[in-house]
Amino acid sequence: RMCGIGFRAWRTESSRTSEAWESVLQQVRRRGMDSHDTVARDMQGLHVELFASVLCLRGAGDITSQPLKSKDERLWLVWNGQIFECENDDDALVDARVNDARVLMDRLDAPGQDILSTLMATLGLFDGPYAFVLVDVCACMT
Repeated sequence: RMCGIGFRAWRTESSRTSEAWESVLQQVRRRGMDSHDTVARDMQGLHVELFASVLCLRGAGDITSQPLKSKDERLWLVWNGQIFECENDDDALVDARVNDARVLMDRLDAPGQDILSTLMATLGLFDGPYAFVLVDVCACMT
């Protein structure tokens, strides 16, 4: 098993809860039993919800709960995957003691970084199975 990701967005004028969504969350929780959490926000007529469950396979024994938020809470990230090797021998990306999601968020959150360019450059460096959702709250607000 690996981590699980759930994402949904719906118009805020629709206040009904979804049995299907609750069923999805139940299945996603089973994918990562070490931690699970949700972030949600209303943005420009949409309600956005991001859910993650974590099975800790990397890191120094500490569980990195997801979704991760940038320091200014502009970016939300959920990550499911494992990096096996890196094109430029970037030790931080392949170090099994370091959480992959945290390394990616730290790079995206670095001062002066263009988020899309940094994301594409970083993803282009490594091999391994992964899936992720990255929400830019500021982009959703314009």
